[in-house]
Amino acid sequence: MLRRFVCLWMIGLVLLFIGWSTSAWASGGSDPVADTDWGQTSIGFQMKVNQATALTVSGPGVYLQMDFNAGKTPGFLAVDEANNPLPDGRYIYELRTIPEEDQSALVEADRSGDTRRLAEIFRARKEKTLVQSASFEIVSGQIVPP
Repeated sequence: MLRRFVCLWMIGLVLLFIGWSTSAWASGGSDPVADTDWGQTSIGFQMKVNQATALTVSGPGVYLQMDFNAGKTPGFLAVDEANNPLPDGRYIYELRTIPEEDQSALVEADRSGDTRRLAEIFRARKEKTLVQSASFEIVSGQIVPP
């Protein structure tokens, strides 16, 4: 039973990531998730939606992922754990909303073996997810916005 749940969960995740798209980007809208506040050593986000978010930042030798609950303001400081500036180079951030899930519906669909319902749950999650991203550079410890 657990093996089938894990297998179906993984299939759902694969389907979710393969077809990931955002209607807000497709419609040519501005930043769909938040307004970006570019500082010299930090990036802050003024949220446009009240959802939990995941912020990912990657660059030369750096990969950070931070989760923020709904109502919290995501942000990023361009320093490492020892408070030293991050290496110079090109970085990318991705801010992705995390839709609320009805875990009981997911468990029930798995328990009954209803793969159609599982697909519907993952499709609904994909449609509710908003993503925005941008690249920026760090030069001599300072963020250079796009």
